[in-house]
Amino acid sequence: MSTAPHSFQPSSTSLNLATWVPTTTAEGPGQRFALWVQGCAIRCEQCCNPEMFGFVPKQVHPVDEVLGWVQEAKDKFGIEGITCLGGEPFSQPAALASLAESVQALGLSVMVFSGHTLEELNGRNDQDTRRLLAAIDILVDGPYQVSLHTNKRRWIGSTNQRVHFLSDRYDPEDPAWKQPNTVEIHFDGKEILVAGFPEGPWAEKLKHWNRWSKRMKRPNEERK
Repeated sequence: MSTAPHSFQPSSTSLNLATWVPTTTAEGPGQRFALWVQGCAIRCEQCCNPEMFGFVPKQVHPVDEVLGWVQEAKDKFGIEGITCLGGEPFSQPAALASLAESVQALGLSVMVFSGHTLEELNGRNDQDTRRLLAAIDILVDGPYQVSLHTNKRRWIGSTNQRVHFLSDRYDPEDPAWKQPNTVEIHFDGKEILVAGFPEGPWAEKLKHWNRWSKRMKRPNEERK
């Protein structure tokens, strides 16, 4: 793992997002709104989202606007919560804490994937980190380790990662946690987005498709 300098300073009122999907079952229990933040200093080897490492402005949106998308997904798809991934969600703790608190006020749950351990997060002398932790129902912690890769634990990438139930909203003994991982392919007409945990031939094909779609979006003279 390596670190990278921050060239984009987090805001307390806006989120710098890489992408999002309004409904998925591949990123946590039930139907969920999933959002991927932009920027990660942990940079795990063979991370499935290396394009989200850079601390650069990608898609910056006010928290209230993102909350509106969540409310729309609740009305349209009956989602039961949101899942925050990345990138590293705790690189934007202030804005994400505000979103998580508002999501809880809507009666929805909050799940977060972090490359930091819970002990590391609790050790921060940071009010925004504490606010965010207080608004989370499920935290999956720890960096992805390719040598410990698994597809036998639902919503978990490697066996070192732990699931912390920070509220009593979900049952740790739910058999869903012992089911194998799944993959979903979302296409918005411009880009392919993968939710879940692709591996083997699927992962290579998706990398190829994403490279192709990005190339096709460039002007004709740039493709030559």
